[in-house]
Amino acid sequence: MQFSSLIFSLVFCFIATCCFAQSDTLNQKDTAGLKQGYWIFYAKDQPEKNYCDTCKIEEGFFKDNRKTGAWTFYYQNGNRKVKTNFVDGRPRGYYEKYYENGIIMETGNFKQGKYFGDYHRYYENGCLQVEKHFDITEKTLCPEYFITQIVIHQFQFLAVLN
Repeated sequence: MQFSSLIFSLVFCFIATCCFAQSDTLNQKDTAGLKQGYWIFYAKDQPEKNYCDTCKIEEGFFKDNRKTGAWTFYYQNGNRKVKTNFVDGRPRGYYEKYYENGIIMETGNFKQGKYFGDYHRYYENGCLQVEKHFDITEKTLCPEYFITQIVIHQFQFLAVLN
């Protein structure tokens, strides 16, 4: 009985240490002063944004002082504003923008600092407004759809490729 109690105590201590030790790695800088790991910025970190004192502004990972991986930005009301990916401090890949009420505003992709691939923009009620497809030169490839509440309008554009 004592042996099982000892094992239980050791397992419990190990799990508790793992769970509570994670907070020690938040908002860390290395010996060179570069941001590393997971960071959360609150209003106190960026007072110029005029958010409430306890409001979260953004969160995500840093590697060598550059944003990397998934990042989320927030409105003052706490709702998500933008969810995107970063590579070497620049947006790259899939992103989502939201209205302040939490409804998706647009979705798309970035590549080399430009729109790339499928792009969708939505009305504030969630209905699709615009659907486009971009090539790497940021030219719209045809067809392009502008969607109203009742009718879909299709426009053909010729992409100018160099």
